[in-house]
Formats: sequence, structure tokens, C-alpha cells
Amino acid sequence: MSGMWARGPSLQLGSNHSRMPQAATGGGAPGSTHQAHRALDSAMRAALVTTSSSSSRQSDPPPSLDHVSRALKESLFTPTFLDVKFFAFSRRSFPDDATFRVDRPQHVLGISSVLRRTDYFDKLLSGGFSEATAQRVSLDAPFPEDQPPYSDDYDYESDSDLEDEEIVDVDLDEAGSSTYRGKRRALTEGPSSTSTHSYAGHCQQIVIKDVAYHTWRALIFYLYTGKVYFLPLKSEGEQQRAAELERALGEEQSVPPCSPKSMYRLAEKYGITDLQDLAFEAIRSKLSTRNIVAEVFSRFTSRYDRIREIEINYLCANYVDVSASLASMTERIVQGEFPHAAEALKTVLGVTMRAASSASSPPRGPDISPVKRSKPLLPSAPRRQSIRGNVAPPPFRTAVPQLFGRASSPSPQPTFWTYQVPNHSIGDDDD
Repeated sequence: MSGMWARGPSLQLGSNHSRMPQAATGGGAPGSTHQAHRALDSAMRAALVTTSSSSSRQSDPPPSLDHVSRALKESLFTPTFLDVKFFAFSRRSFPDDATFRVDRPQHVLGISSVLRRTDYFDKLLSGGFSEATAQRVSLDAPFPEDQPPYSDDYDYESDSDLEDEEIVDVDLDEAGSSTYRGKRRALTEGPSSTSTHSYAGHCQQIVIKDVAYHTWRALIFYLYTGKVYFLPLKSEGEQQRAAELERALGEEQSVPPCSPKSMYRLAEKYGITDLQDLAFEAIRSKLSTRNIVAEVFSRFTSRYDRIREIEINYLCANYVDVSASLASMTERIVQGEFPHAAEALKTVLGVTMRAASSASSPPRGPDISPVKRSKPLLPSAPRRQSIRGNVAPPPFRTAVPQLFGRASSPSPQPTFWTYQVPNHSIGDDDD
């Protein structure tokens, strides 16, 4: 009580010193009394300033919440804040030789209030696209019965985020094990369309027909957290990719994995530019002299000019190391094995021809003799004329590796398709 009492009178010191008897200070000298009053007065003024500052701070607005925090706050007042259920296909199958199909739908639950900050999802969840339905169903509802559990219109057959129908690349002693098959399926599939999990509440149900399940799940997680994890490219080694996929799916704390090419396709299609840039840089970082030829002439690269440009630049910058692989790939393209690779091949040939032309020595006069070779580049005309048909003749195929090899000395204006030889031209007799 004495402490409280001492602070009580001290509140009056700042306004009226004369009312304080000298006995309160122990009977000291007047000068000492005035100094004590001034000290107490200063302390009181500091206390008043501190109190005023605290009041000012209390009047500041509370900190704002990000989109995920707002959703979590809403979960405190509502039975469930999961209000949208997506189904995406997870497997690639071939019912017959002429049909490519995706099937085995699996679900991904979402929070619409978070997803709507993206323009695409705002329109999708508002019913602006055919995939969305206005009818709300139970969160436990299976795949909609009025839609087929597959799609024949998937436009990316080589999507590496799709599982294959058969189990491949497993040890013989494990392949027949039901335990192994169950473990692999649990890791790669996730929740199925007939999941036994029980959820409370209702949701909007949407079937996604043009994106793989792994890609879609990674997209939703990215929109929540800004985090994404890209797997190695298949061209880097399928076993390496499969092992990394299994590891990522088996760890609870791992970010949902996906293919950078599959995510680039999705982000480009839906206009999510920041995610598209991340996928682009991931693809660029995974290029090497071991896989660049396969990537340049892949079906994925044929679709996107931006990807084709960086890959062709990388190929040309490392031309010496990849010339043998490039010659082999060119022969396969000429035989019609990769019809989608025509534009990439045209670009590569144009770049290499310009490089060869700029590297050749300048002409010294109107008559320039051809470069002498110990072995002729092409066989003689009689044998050339005896081979006809729609398939490229042996002289052209055997010349392909030499066309992409480095010449021992500069040659004037090399042309890859119509090399001139005495008395005849390849282009004249070629069918």
C-alpha cells in the first residue's frame, strides 16, 4: 500500500509544488526539496508521454492478412472452408492402336477464396467456362455420373506427369508382389475418384480434362504458397526421374512434384506468367549436351517458339559436342520418324549454314576451284541414277554425318541439301 500511496501524491507534483510539505522529503534543505520535486516532475512527464504513445499505437489499424491467412481465418467460423473439388486424369492408356486416352480421375480439393485471385480461376469458379457447374454437391461425392471417366481429346500424349498403364522398369522379384504394386500405386495415384475419405460440407465440382493430376495438384499448391518443385526431364534419365518422383511423393514435407514442361504448358495456356517463367528457367537449367538433341526435336518444343529458341541456341553453342547425335537425328527425321520436327530442323540447318558461310574464306576471284577431298563426298552418277523411289537413297543417308562434321579446310558457301558434283546435281534426280 505504501508504494501505491507514494505514486498517488506524486501525480500532483507537476501541477502544484507548494502543496507538498517539506516533511515528505525527510526534512531536508529547501534546495534539495526543489531538486527532488523537479526530478519527480520529469519522471511524471515521461510517464505521461509513454502513456500517450501507447494510446497512439493502440489506435493503429491491425496488420492485413494475406490470401491464405484470410482463408484460415474463415475456417474458424465455418464448418469447412474446402468448397471446390477438382477431378483430373492421371493415367495414359491406349484402348486400341489408333486411340490415345487419359483416364483414372483423381480429386484435388481447393479453397475458392484463395484460387479466385488468379484470373483464370475467377472465371472458372464463376461459371465462365464449360468445365464448371453451378450445382453444389457433397464433398464426398464421387466422379460425376453424367460424364465419362476418361477423355480422348487430350492434346499432349507425351505428358510425363501422366502415369503409364503398365508397371515398367521394376525388379522381377518385386514385379509380382501385391505389396509393391500397392505401395507404388499409393505413392503415384493419390486419392481416387472413389475415395473412402469422409468430408463434411458441400462444394462445387469441376472436371479438368486437359491437365494431368500431378500438374494440377502442383498448381493448386503453388497458388497457396508460391512454391513449386520440378522433376528432372525424362531425357535426363527415366530411372533418375522415377526415383525422384517416388521420393517426393513419399515425403510428407515435400512440395508436390511435377514436370517443368507440363507446368509450362499449363501456365502458358491459362496465362499464369510468373509460374510460366519459373517453368521456363527450370527447363533451361536442365539442358545439357546429353539431352539437347532429343529436346530440340521433341513434340513439346515444336509447340513453343520461346522454348525452341533457347534450345537451338544451346545446341549451336555446343555444336562440336553434339554433331554426331545431330547427324543421327537428322537421318531419322528425313526418314519421316519425327514429322513435328520439320520447323526445328529447318532452323538448325539455317543457323549452321550461316555459321559455315561466315567461317569460309572470302572469294579471290570469279573462278574458285572446289575443295579437294581424299574421298568423294558422294558416289558417282551411275550408281546414283540406279536407285529410285520415295525413300531417300543410300548416297544421301551416308552423307548426312559428313554434312554435320567439320571440314578440314574452309569451303565456299556449303549447301546441305544440294551439294554440286561434276556433271550432275542431287536435286535433279531426287524423287
